[in-house]
Amino acid sequence: VADSFSDEILALAKANSGKITLVNRVFNPKDCDGIVLAIAATNDAEVNESVAFICRQKKIPVNVVDQKELCSFIFPSYIKEQNFVASFSSSGNSPVLTQKIKKQAQDTLITPFVGEINECLGAARPYVKAATEEQLALCRRFTEESCERDEIAGLRLKGYSCYGGNRLYECDWYAARDCMLRLYEKT
Repeated sequence: VADSFSDEILALAKANSGKITLVNRVFNPKDCDGIVLAIAATNDAEVNESVAFICRQKKIPVNVVDQKELCSFIFPSYIKEQNFVASFSSSGNSPVLTQKIKKQAQDTLITPFVGEINECLGAARPYVKAATEEQLALCRRFTEESCERDEIAGLRLKGYSCYGGNRLYECDWYAARDCMLRLYEKT
C-alpha cells in the first residue's frame, strides 16, 4: 500500500506477477486487518509510526526500515550457499557495517564451495550418527584438520584435505568425503 511506488518496486511486482499485490493509495489502518507481518518502508515518518503503533496493538510483527526503535523484529543480512546459511546483524545500529562484514565474508570465507562442503558432510551425516566413539574421533579429526588447513583458506582452494594413514594430502572434496566414509569401514 502506497500512494506511489519506486521503479524498483514496480519491476519487482512485475517480475513476481501474482505473488505481489501493489495497492496504489494512502495507508489506512484497516490495511493491518488480517495480516501476519508488516514492513513499513515509506519516506513519511508519520505513516511509519502509525503502522508500527497499529501493529503493536494488534500484536503483528512489524519492521520499520531504518527506525529500529519502531521495530518488533529486524532482518539480518545473510549469505546462503546451498543449505549453508550465515547471517549478520548489527541490531539495526549500522547496516553499512553489517554489509561490509557480509561482503568480506562472502569474498574470503563463505564462498560457493562452502555450500558444496556442507552438502558433502551432510551426505556423511547418517554415518556420523551411527558411528562408534573411535569412528567419531577419526571423523572429527578429519573434519577439523581439513577445515584448519591453511587457516580455513584451504576451503577456498581447489585442493582439499584427505586423511591417508597419519597425514593429510591434497585431493578433491568428493574423494575426501569417500576417504572419510572409508574410515568408518576400518574401525
